Amino acid sequence: MKTYKIIDSPRQRALRAGDVRYYTGMPCTNGHYAERYTKDTHCVECDRQRSKLRECHKLEKVKAYRKAYRKTHRTQMNETARRRKAVVRNEGI
Repeated sequence: MKTYKIIDSPRQRALRAGDVRYYTGMPCTNGHYAERYTKDTHCVECDRQRSKLRECHKLEKVKAYRKAYRKTHRTQMNETARRRKAVVRNEGI
């Protein structure tokens, strides 16, 4: 009869200990020697870079939206600015 040895991986130990991250000592597919998340085994450094890239794309979309909004609502925005300036002038601020 064969006996099998159960391998105790760093992730299994981290899960049992309730840790959020663990370290394997091996590089991820992108070559980072960083900790990994226990929930999905993703590399912490890859996740950080992915998040940064996502934020840049969001910023570009927001800038494009604001530019288009200003273009289509120019007269409305100018009128609002005039009213605001008039209030400031009348209050002496």
